[in-house]
Amino acid sequence: MNPTELRSGDTLDGKVARIGKALSSRRRLELLDTLRDGSYSIYTLTRQAGISRSVASQHLWVLSCAGLVVTRRERGCVLYQIAGEHVSQALQMLTAVAGGGPPQVCQDIRGHTETHEDEPLKDGESLLDRIREGTLAVVDVRPAEEYRAGHIPGAVSVPVEELSRREGELPKKGEVMVFCREPYCTFAAQAISFLSREGLSAIRTQDGIEDWQSHGLPVSTGDMP
Repeated sequence: MNPTELRSGDTLDGKVARIGKALSSRRRLELLDTLRDGSYSIYTLTRQAGISRSVASQHLWVLSCAGLVVTRRERGCVLYQIAGEHVSQALQMLTAVAGGGPPQVCQDIRGHTETHEDEPLKDGESLLDRIREGTLAVVDVRPAEEYRAGHIPGAVSVPVEELSRREGELPKKGEVMVFCREPYCTFAAQAISFLSREGLSAIRTQDGIEDWQSHGLPVSTGDMP
């Protein structure tokens, strides 16, 4: 039985329960967060998540049964993607609820995402002019596949795990904006901590690539020139 057949006989309560169960796993939330930035094969997803193919398949099956993930074929390869913008919006709402939830939950989230108490978060639109003028460098610390699927024009792709090895490619002075996924992306916190230790003024934007697109801001695709 495929996921579509499994969902067809559901009551509304049944569908809500299935979605709630699907979202109760940290691994599945990580997979959904990755898929918000594009369509990926199971090989790419397993590599990014650091899990086996069988484990990834199980998680993707649960997400498919809940109607959160769909597949398509491209050049003979099966690609996974979120089922629609409503899934992305649901994830944003969950993040917002967690951020404004019980004190201990909020403290745990901040502990994973903030490197300095006064760390500035800046809106994407207000940064465009500085990016175009070259007075602000943008370092995209997401996995390379996500960068290729969509990134801020002029951003340099340096996945967070490669920061130390590729230190020579980073700006030597001035202000650096770290670009990640969403306000609570742990990659950004790690990158800001590293850049600050190197003596750079590092900030981050709380906007993800979908936010930039929704505001009509330019987005590039493909590898760095």
